[in-house]
Amino acid sequence: ALLPIGAGLGAWLAREPVTSWAARATLAHASINIFGWVGLTVAGTLVTLWPTILRTKMADNALKFTRRALPVLVAGVLITVAGSLLDQRYVGAVGIAVYIVGWGVAMAPWIIEARQRPPHSYAAWSLLFAVSWLFVSLVWWLIVWLSHDSIAVIEAEFSTIVPALTAGFAAQVVIGALSHLVPVVIGGGPYASRASHEVLDRGAAMRLTIINAGLLICLLPVP
Repeated sequence: ALLPIGAGLGAWLAREPVTSWAARATLAHASINIFGWVGLTVAGTLVTLWPTILRTKMADNALKFTRRALPVLVAGVLITVAGSLLDQRYVGAVGIAVYIVGWGVAMAPWIIEARQRPPHSYAAWSLLFAVSWLFVSLVWWLIVWLSHDSIAVIEAEFSTIVPALTAGFAAQVVIGALSHLVPVVIGGGPYASRASHEVLDRGAAMRLTIINAGLLICLLPVP
């Protein structure tokens, strides 16, 4: 539901890139697509995918917390979009704060599931790092909204969190999910599935370190 709106704003921006509304529309476009389309999809998918990857039982209250989190997350996206389009930085900041709360609600059962069986595979650790980078990005983004008066400056600062959102969050979600799902789709019985997972888990610690430490160095204020 959110993707066509975000895509429509993107198409308008491509046609009218230098209007006075460009910075506002860019922030709204990014908020709808990244926090709405991508964020809501990931939050909804991890309800079942996270305990499946951990090979543990879904928490008893998982669906209840998800139902509570969904309207909070949607409200956070819509408030952020409203703040962007109306040139109201405090409204946008409130939207980001509400969105963070929504993710906190959604994560409550995932923490219970991780305590039942801690992450033990590359797929699980990749998803854990991905969600961690999302929280880093959101807190960073909230600080940006509160630190600048101009929407144009806030929009220009958005590029600073793009590496964390794309490489840290989105890419690691995809890689982590596929590391678990590809062996399942290939099939071949328990032996083949176990062999496939062993291949995809090779060098897990090194790969996770290279990706996440490399991203951290990328974000530091150094040459």
